[in-house]
Amino acid sequence: MTMNDFLRYLDDCDCPSPPRLALELLDLLDRPEVSVRDIAERVRRDPILAAKTLKLANSALYRGLRPVVAIEDAVMRIGLAVLARLAIGLSLTQQRPVLSRFLDLPRYWSAALVRATAMQALARAVGSWSPPELFTIGLLAEIGTLILACAAPEPYGRILKNSNDLVERLEKEQTEFGFDHRQLSAALLVRWGLPGFMAEAVSSDNTGASSHVVRSQELRAMLNIARWFGDYADGSCAENAPPPERLLAKLGQHDDLMDRIRTEIEGEWQDLSDLFDLDPPADVRSRLQQLTHPEALPLVGSARDACRTVRVLVVDDDGDSRALLRRILEPAGYEVLEATDAESAMELMQQFLPRVLILDWVLPGMDGPSLCQCLRQKFGGRLYILVFSAIMDGGHAVEALDAGANDFLEKPVSRKFLLAKLKNARAAVELTQSLEDIQYQSRESQRELLLLNEALRQVAAHDDLTGLHNRRSIDQYLKEAWETALRYGSRLAVIMLDVDHFKRVNDEHGHDAGDRALCALAKVLKEHVRSSDRVARWGGEEFVIVCSNSGAEEAQQLAERLRSAAEGLNGDFPSITLSGGVAERVPEMSSPDDLLRAADQALLHAKRDGRNRIILHDKGGSI
Repeated sequence: MTMNDFLRYLDDCDCPSPPRLALELLDLLDRPEVSVRDIAERVRRDPILAAKTLKLANSALYRGLRPVVAIEDAVMRIGLAVLARLAIGLSLTQQRPVLSRFLDLPRYWSAALVRATAMQALARAVGSWSPPELFTIGLLAEIGTLILACAAPEPYGRILKNSNDLVERLEKEQTEFGFDHRQLSAALLVRWGLPGFMAEAVSSDNTGASSHVVRSQELRAMLNIARWFGDYADGSCAENAPPPERLLAKLGQHDDLMDRIRTEIEGEWQDLSDLFDLDPPADVRSRLQQLTHPEALPLVGSARDACRTVRVLVVDDDGDSRALLRRILEPAGYEVLEATDAESAMELMQQFLPRVLILDWVLPGMDGPSLCQCLRQKFGGRLYILVFSAIMDGGHAVEALDAGANDFLEKPVSRKFLLAKLKNARAAVELTQSLEDIQYQSRESQRELLLLNEALRQVAAHDDLTGLHNRRSIDQYLKEAWETALRYGSRLAVIMLDVDHFKRVNDEHGHDAGDRALCALAKVLKEHVRSSDRVARWGGEEFVIVCSNSGAEEAQQLAERLRSAAEGLNGDFPSITLSGGVAERVPEMSSPDDLLRAADQALLHAKRDGRNRIILHDKGGSI
């Protein structure tokens, strides 16, 4: 069976699929003329999706300034692209299909949500991806498993039951169906209209058509880390799976990110479970408790796990010396990694990021102090490094400490003395990790404060109904444009527009119809002005446009285009017309208020002359 055959077969199956409304929202992404109000009206058709949208906008995914109560505000906060994609996930989690008895639905979606939360945390850490979009990838990355368990419950049940690991499962899927569940996941994402980069990330194929190879590889690496967390939560994490620290190293991140992912899962898991109406099985909850409390989690590489086990890298070209250290360290609860030279030591550092290192002085190629110096340059003060030497003298000790070693010991060393030194090393590493956490939290708080300030600035500068700049914002902008025009001798014009007989619109058709008309007009204004122009709702039905580097004639032509476009507006509101006044800055004007007053005088003249027209203010001072 080919993939296309199977997809056609799904059309006749009662398997989970996005509802028509979710697919409609995706289709709207390619239609720039669609407004927020249009989207909100569609969302309201589905009371469950409407409730979920409001809940999502107020969830941990979106830490807003104030609670959102209107669908329009929720759509503005979330964004259409994210809403459309998450609507698919929200709808899929509500469906209860008949499945193979070897796939537990609550367990499946619980693991998916852990995976999605981990992807979100990774997006925030890496900084170049949208957290909500990566949340969607994590949520739907294994959707092929669910569909196969629904469409072919008996043969797929046998595969789930009899596969010892993921590799074997993928091979059996290929034999049975001609494709595996990850390839199916990718095909479904494409079928449902999600972006190609999402499908490419979840597929088991390593060769994609992406023109952004580095970005594609980075996204795959992030998904592999998130999959580890999901597998750990549902108890399916394979013993031979690459440890997350190694995956993080491939991503260019360090082990402190493990703590950040765990913290995010702990902080947001319950809210997101409620959002998706999930009731995780008891064993999943237990593993999540372990996952989010490092003292109970069998991971290594993080200082918070030091009470459980600490990873120590021993670098020595003498096998007997390495064996002796292993016999001392392992019974004391340390995990030992071994390297014979500087090159292999650096490879292990990239893969496992141990925090404690024991370096022999004499090594092939690069000696212990030189390697110590390289490690300090690359990893900084987060490492605790002990240098061993068979020669114990002041000169060697000073050289080792100058190279960045924390301590210098003579070979051979007694078991009791070495373990005492490593106890100090563990304490130092824990302290360093704590300081890093404090520093990270401080940076995060500062970043959140900057974002909050920016959000407050945006709210203070924009009109709630139309999204245009408000009067306070345009006043400030006009002052700056005025100063620029004075300084450089450039031209400056202002357009003042007013909706004709707008009170009649509200009285005869209601304020909702009036609001819809204003929003439609605001959209026309934004579409027709230049990027250098500034449009604002001046108040009520009045609008102001500041045209930098424009003379009266150019501004008048723009105003005429806007008047004509407004006259041709159609929608669920009565037809409207515009009157407008245009004025240009002249030497006789002493302030921006004079320019506004001139435009207002021209507007009044347009209204006296019968409305639905544009009047240009006479530069000589009269109309």
